[in-house]
Amino acid sequence: MTNKSQALRFTGWYLLLAGSWIVAFHVLPALSHSSAVVGFPAAHLALAILVAVTAALLYLAIRIRIAAPENEMPGMPRFPDRLGRLLLLIFAVFSTVIFSGGLSIYEVLSASIKQERAREMASVANLKEGMVTAWLQERQHDATLFGHDYDVAQHYARWLAHQESPQDIAALRSHLESIRKVYGYMNVSLLDTRGDHPYHADPDHARPGGGTSALVRQVVQSGEPAISPFYRDSIDDDIHFDILAPMLSGHGEGQRLVGVIVLHASAKQMLFPLIQVWPTETRTAETLLVRKEGDKVVFLNPLRHIANRPLEFTKPLAGSKLIAAMALRGEMDVREGVDYRGVPVLAAIRNIPGTDWIMVAKIDQEEIYGKLAAQRWLLGLFALLLVGTSGITLRLYWRQQAHSWLEQRYREQAERQALRSHYETILEHANDIFMLADADGRIVDANERTVEMTGYSRDELLAMNARQLISPLAREDMERQWQFSEHGAIYETELMRKDGSTFPVEVSARMIEVEGTIFRQSIIRGISERKQTEEAIRNSRDLLRSVVEHTPARVFWKDSNLRYLGCNTAFAQDAGLSHPQQLYGKDDFQMGWREQAELYRADDRRVMDSGVPKLGFEEPQTTPDGHTIWLRTSKVPLRDAEGRVSGVLGIYEDISDRKHGEQILQDEKTFSESLIQSLPAIFYLLDPQGGLIKWNRNLMELRGYTAEQMASASALDFIYEEDRPLIAQNIQQVFETGAATAEARLVTQNGIRLYALNGYRIETLHGLSIIGIGIDITDRKQAEDKLRESEAFTKAVLDNLPVGIAVNSVDPSVTFHYMNDNFPAIYRTSRDKLADPAHSGRRFTRTRNSGSRSGCGCLMTARAGMSGACIGTTYRSPEAGKRLPSSPPEIFRCLTRGW
Repeated sequence: MTNKSQALRFTGWYLLLAGSWIVAFHVLPALSHSSAVVGFPAAHLALAILVAVTAALLYLAIRIRIAAPENEMPGMPRFPDRLGRLLLLIFAVFSTVIFSGGLSIYEVLSASIKQERAREMASVANLKEGMVTAWLQERQHDATLFGHDYDVAQHYARWLAHQESPQDIAALRSHLESIRKVYGYMNVSLLDTRGDHPYHADPDHARPGGGTSALVRQVVQSGEPAISPFYRDSIDDDIHFDILAPMLSGHGEGQRLVGVIVLHASAKQMLFPLIQVWPTETRTAETLLVRKEGDKVVFLNPLRHIANRPLEFTKPLAGSKLIAAMALRGEMDVREGVDYRGVPVLAAIRNIPGTDWIMVAKIDQEEIYGKLAAQRWLLGLFALLLVGTSGITLRLYWRQQAHSWLEQRYREQAERQALRSHYETILEHANDIFMLADADGRIVDANERTVEMTGYSRDELLAMNARQLISPLAREDMERQWQFSEHGAIYETELMRKDGSTFPVEVSARMIEVEGTIFRQSIIRGISERKQTEEAIRNSRDLLRSVVEHTPARVFWKDSNLRYLGCNTAFAQDAGLSHPQQLYGKDDFQMGWREQAELYRADDRRVMDSGVPKLGFEEPQTTPDGHTIWLRTSKVPLRDAEGRVSGVLGIYEDISDRKHGEQILQDEKTFSESLIQSLPAIFYLLDPQGGLIKWNRNLMELRGYTAEQMASASALDFIYEEDRPLIAQNIQQVFETGAATAEARLVTQNGIRLYALNGYRIETLHGLSIIGIGIDITDRKQAEDKLRESEAFTKAVLDNLPVGIAVNSVDPSVTFHYMNDNFPAIYRTSRDKLADPAHSGRRFTRTRNSGSRSGCGCLMTARAGMSGACIGTTYRSPEAGKRLPSSPPEIFRCLTRGW
């Protein structure tokens, strides 16, 4: 076979293999993709050119016969021989596959990065659209709310009818001016239903624009608020827009439309700062507001990269790749185009509902795709490196077969010398452990750092196996770790010192060949400090996460726009959500506590604006089920790395039970206080020294003391001086035994009074105390003394009468209930025998039967010499159970008055 035919044959094989590869991995996937375009993509054209050039070079390389070098040994095959041609074919195919693979990787990376950036831009656009829409809705809500202020409408109606009073004018101007200042509007105007007869809060500020007057009819007809286009105000030369809403007067069926309220808003102060905020740090990103005027694109807001006057900077609409023009032509979503500078950008386009504004969120492609260029060059260099490496490898392989054994030995000797010099230099200055082990793990070389770190001498190390340096816990993974490829491996393990202590290390190992023998080279670095740092960081992070998650308090944090960024599970459950991630991006108006949203957000803004925490304040909250609970809340500002306030962190706890308990405690305290104050007796609570802790008004009025005097008084101050030792002893007895009672004289405004006092030992917040009451028993004692004196006197009278007197029952037992001293003497017997029913019954039976009239008892009197006769009277007790008289006063009354 001629050299030409061999060249054609190998070139044909290359074209078949390379063409099959390209068709299988590039052309067919591109054709099967739904978004594939008709034609031959540039990437495929580049691959075709690469294959053609490579085929031509392969053909020429095989056709040209290169003489062997002069230093080659005789008999050495000349280049290109069959092995050389095969190696050239392999090199050509391998080079094509490398470049093809690099191109595929680049396409995948490029597509992935573009999709990711497109999603990011869509998210930013959605966020900004939501912010602007919510802000406009708040302004419309303001206009509607102010339009329903019936007082303003009535004042304006009287002004239109020329029936206004100076008070009406003052009230109308004051109200409109307060709206302007409090809510930050440039001016507030009132128009009638035809857009005429304007009344301004401040005549020196903004006035309605030309387009605003035309919107009055729309607002009057629809009854809904409206937003005017942007216009340049003639007074302050600023960009304004107006919010219009109907102004109503009266209630119910009597309600009527008076006119339209117009809120003049400064786009520079209120809207432009809102849209200029970007969620991430960026060099080129900005947000545009545009609208269509004829065949032009009008830019409504100030631009970042050029100085412009809003509403005056325009661009053509038709036939342009301008991204703003694309937006106004209806090309929404995410697009690639150029901006007003002609710079390629990636943009997300959104309509602003209720307006003719189109919002464009854009960023330079150079910024977001900047990594693609670096990756393209990196992949290209890597591909060239692989191709060069493969070519060198094939060339070395061929030369290894072509050179003589002597030259091979010479090269190996040179390599050994270079390796020895390399190791000697490294081992001398290295701060890491260097070890060389054979295939079985026996250590054949180690540096001085190994001796220092392990505690073994060099001779001991050379007699050991590397496995002996691994700690017992790490030996299980050693076999797996040692099964690395020729490219080496990096892994972590644990070494053990001679004294048995261990330390963590990071091992970088690879296989090397020395004099035809495979060795394992290991570079080992101690990572104890790094491990400790990682463990400390991990523990700190886990601790913080655990504390936030398991604390009984509710924890949440918001961004600078007061949207939730995160919370713990307890807070999510309070919001009626199952997981904290469901809260991300929401605000308080979307929560169950929307009724308190303004209150919460005002606190958040105050904390962020001042940078000062607001701690431990109480506020209400509406739960998802409609109930109201009470919270104890603390809020602190969140700061970024530069110290700027970037949000707010809040912590609260549910104190509803405590509030309820406090109310119950207050009710019980009120009830107890009312009960104590309404007692008819005196009440006192004493400390161990007898000092007054608590008292009622009866005790305070006893001496006419004031509250200050009572607070410094002692219980003994109220006691009559002679009775104080007794009361002091009783106080001590209460603390020893738990209770005591006593009667003592108290010094009052009305003189000395006798009181029955009692005391009981109790435990209070003040420690051991005495609680008790005192009752005035002066009158009762006096009555008892008089009764005793009366009974003594009556008894003396009855006992000294010259007759015998007795009271007995008329039953067979003849029981005596009373007898004076003369009665047993007249009957010549004793009291004891008369008291004995056995004797008294026999003696007085006949007498009782002859003198009684079926009564219940007999009051008997007897004189000397008339014994046995009931000369008194028999009486009956018609009331069941009425007792017989037994005391001297009762008997005396019976004798003097009858029964």
